[in-house]
Amino acid sequence: MKNRIKLLRRTLDLTQQKFADRLGIKGNAISQYESGRNEPIDAVISLICREFNVNETWLRTGEGEMFRQRSREDELAEYMDSLMQSEPNDIRRKFALAVSHLSTAQLIFLKDIAEGLVADLQTTATDAEQIQFDELLDKPVIPESPAPDPDIEAQVELYRQHLIAKSKAISNKRIKNPSKMSLEEMQMELARQYTLEQDTADESLGFGHGNSSTTTG
Repeated sequence: MKNRIKLLRRTLDLTQQKFADRLGIKGNAISQYESGRNEPIDAVISLICREFNVNETWLRTGEGEMFRQRSREDELAEYMDSLMQSEPNDIRRKFALAVSHLSTAQLIFLKDIAEGLVADLQTTATDAEQIQFDELLDKPVIPESPAPDPDIEAQVELYRQHLIAKSKAISNKRIKNPSKMSLEEMQMELARQYTLEQDTADESLGFGHGNSSTTTG
């Protein structure tokens, strides 16, 4: 039983002291129950079952569900019991005392009003959920960045290697640190080197700037 008492307390998210306070017993008693030094007497077991709506068979033997299913009568009895134990200025107690003086016709009228309030609250809750959903739909969808295409990356790397090899083939005019240059920088440098090669070739053929020949008749 000690393990089930501890499991019940943890399920209810209560400390040993708060668990004991709900039962009206000393806090060290719960510690003794959970350690197995003492076992609760029948009166304490009944108190635990009544206070926390626990299935007594489960508490004693471990069979069945931890909590028992409450009927509407049980819920009403529990509510009335809590009213009787409440403070004199508790709004629920004051309301119950006021209702006790109403006639049957007045009670029917009050019941219709109460049911209307409950319906309005449910509608308000549904509207609030719909508004949150609509706001979620109105939020802009940020597209995810596309994953890099491995084929394109391979082609870029191949072209980079081509530019590096090309730069090494140009005598005395090699590109400095080509592996550290961007693709755009490599393209610009290769274009410049190509232009220099063309100028050199033109000069060797006598088509350089300012070297055009004239013929005389």
